[in-house]
Amino acid sequence: MKPVLAAPILCWIWSPEQDFAAAPDANIHLAVVSMAHAQAIVKYAAGKPEKLVQTTIKIDTGLHRSGVDESQWEAVFTLLKDAGTATGNIEVTGVMSHLACADEPGNPANDTQAAAFNRAIALGRKTRFRAARQPPSAIRPQCSLAPILPRDGSPCTRCLWL
Repeated sequence: MKPVLAAPILCWIWSPEQDFAAAPDANIHLAVVSMAHAQAIVKYAAGKPEKLVQTTIKIDTGLHRSGVDESQWEAVFTLLKDAGTATGNIEVTGVMSHLACADEPGNPANDTQAAAFNRAIALGRKTRFRAARQPPSAIRPQCSLAPILPRDGSPCTRCLWL
């Protein structure tokens, strides 16, 4: 028997061309950082209906290193929502980003990124993802993570922070 992690691990640096078939069984959640990543997860899930694939969408809010570009947010959210609804085995567990100036709490770039993050959450709600606020982060209260709740509306127990 392969060891399974008790707490989920989020892997956000992976290639859509990689074989990630072992990840769901090992309690490893895969981050979606691009449309290609979302498409790879949807393709895998369609061929493995018995496997639950849990994912977090990493959005780019201004750091410009990794994450779904704002111009692609709606398409990625919609693809994952529609595929998850159709197959029942894709679960989006959160939305995350990184602050470029997290080490400088007073930097105005943090406000700009927080506004972008809040636009993503609003879009997630419009796309029919339900988001709920968690306690404020240490850097910016408006940067609290909004985890995406499972389709059945039950409370999300995982926290990810912007």
